Amino acid sequence: MGSLRSWWTLWAGAALLWGLTQEVTATPKNAGGMDFLATFLQNYQAGYSKASLQLFISSLSENIATVSIISHADKTSQTVKVKPGQTVTVNITAEAEMSGTNTFMGAVEVHSDQNISVQALNAKPSSADLTLLQPVSALGTEYFVVTPADISTRNVREFAVLAGSEGAEVSIHLKGAVTFKGKSYSAGSVLKVTLNSYESVQLQSKVDLSGSKVTANNPVAVFSGHSCAQKHTKCDFVMEQLLPISAWGKQYVVPPLAAQSNYDLVYIVASQTTNLTYNQGGTPGSRVLQMGDVFELQVKPKQPLTLSADVGIQVVLFGTGAERNDVTYDPYLILIPDVEAYCPSYVIRSIPDSEDVVILVVQTNDTSGLTMDGHKLGPTLTWVPVQGSQFSYAEVDLSTAEAIHKAEATTNFGMLIFGLAQAVGLGTTATCSE
Repeated sequence: MGSLRSWWTLWAGAALLWGLTQEVTATPKNAGGMDFLATFLQNYQAGYSKASLQLFISSLSENIATVSIISHADKTSQTVKVKPGQTVTVNITAEAEMSGTNTFMGAVEVHSDQNISVQALNAKPSSADLTLLQPVSALGTEYFVVTPADISTRNVREFAVLAGSEGAEVSIHLKGAVTFKGKSYSAGSVLKVTLNSYESVQLQSKVDLSGSKVTANNPVAVFSGHSCAQKHTKCDFVMEQLLPISAWGKQYVVPPLAAQSNYDLVYIVASQTTNLTYNQGGTPGSRVLQMGDVFELQVKPKQPLTLSADVGIQVVLFGTGAERNDVTYDPYLILIPDVEAYCPSYVIRSIPDSEDVVILVVQTNDTSGLTMDGHKLGPTLTWVPVQGSQFSYAEVDLSTAEAIHKAEATTNFGMLIFGLAQAVGLGTTATCSE
């Protein structure tokens, strides 16, 4: 866990990429939207400091977007204008942070008349993370939870389910024990809860809740994480909004961050009988997974990971913390997009007061076509082939100055972007710019 030295303002074209040879005709899963919902998990321990909660709203339109933000925690609303190519920061009351296992009326609604992307930041003096919000149109009725590993028993694994305007009848098939409203639920039991419009339920446990299944009669949003996860450094709050089962993909690539001298962790989640094959730095493997299984693999230095399944899988990267340029950064959590979500252009907003690192994964034959801010970037980078595939990856250091960059290629591609500061680690996916 570390100190957050400034307000983080990130708009990152950040999808882990698998370049495609054909034109994509479907709308990318990360193409933004006009309506969003957010809820804020407990950050670190209950009662610790006052949370700074913010939304970063970015325009994806050629027209000025009029965006309304409704906070149910304090029953307030505000309206902002977002110009093309601009990101606007909106402050949310600290009362929206949930605490403990209970139901809450702290949801935040975001409504726009133009296409936008929205990221949510939950920050305290010693703990922070952010997540890309999924548009309401992308929400579903079936999810599987991932709560990352932890070497400490002081903090809790947690997830939340948020209902939309119609409310929801929610059933949660638990993989770990929880206590809710005075009743104990053991692993294997089913917890049922009725959520009113824009109401959420947060469940916490000292044991792993990964693989718990959430089903609802109406679309809901699910946020998953850890109040302060610890592995190789100090602990840090981590969170991600998850995708429903219907949006899972079959192929993924996870390149290693060069700063990691130990290993990061990848969690692969199955919703049904799944034949998984993987290649870990040139070493192939396979595994048959059943519904609710969560298979863990290490991402080691110089050993990129490729994943392929016969049905959809969910892939979550847990950055375990490491040291880079005498800066020790703490954990982060990233939902890895599948190949169908990639696109030919991204806009990256740098993270102030941090070392910004972008990892690109591109078809080996297309690396020369990559540009950054209109300048040829591909030939200047050191590309590392991903063994057993037709892809290569490379790292790019961005300027520490706050700036907006645009990356483009002749074929679909994507990237991961990290903000690394002393005792702080941030990483997130984002929307395509086209």
